[in-house]
Amino acid sequence: MIYLNYEDIDWNYLYQKAESEKTLNELEEFKEIVDKKIKN
Repeated sequence: MIYLNYEDIDWNYLYQKAESEKTLNELEEFKEIVDKKIKN
């Protein structure tokens, strides 16, 4: 398991990659999971 600080994640890069691969919904879900883990 790799642990990242929220600031370490290059969201712009991930969104561009996801858009090109049509996986934007999956990325949104991943971001929500990360948000929840950070807030807890």
